[in-house]
Amino acid sequence: MSETEFTTVRNKNNYKKMENDLQNLQRKIYSPKVDLISLDNYFKVRIELPGVEKSTIKIQIKEQQIILISGIRNSEFNDLENSKVIYSETRYGNFIRRVKLPEVIKPFYFNANDCNLKNGVLYLQFEKQAEKQAEKQFEKQAEKQAEKQPEKKLNWADEI
Repeated sequence: MSETEFTTVRNKNNYKKMENDLQNLQRKIYSPKVDLISLDNYFKVRIELPGVEKSTIKIQIKEQQIILISGIRNSEFNDLENSKVIYSETRYGNFIRRVKLPEVIKPFYFNANDCNLKNGVLYLQFEKQAEKQAEKQFEKQAEKQAEKQPEKKLNWADEI
């Protein structure tokens, strides 16, 4: 095996190891599941946060389009002295989740204490920017009018 072939094999092995390490790291990090729903005037965001206390949740809005949700999911077993966890698939610790909305939302003051956390699910609602709504209404009206008007046929003189 030549030096070049050996280096290529070694690089492929390093790449596979790095890929496996990344997959293992992703399994260790707690990342809540998110649903994003678009309605006429607003977006609804639903985030699964079982075991997360409302007081640890922080919500930031960047550029009127990116929502950052962070918090801490604490283990229930920290209180037990001399405990030994036999088996655990649950992930604990700090988390951050980024949600990019497809449109800009109205600027407003968001108080995390006012968020709706029910049965381990966080519900958020963001009003869409009024300008975008007006544009969409205009586009819908233009489409409807285009459908109503019969297609105008050109004669040979109109093409010049």
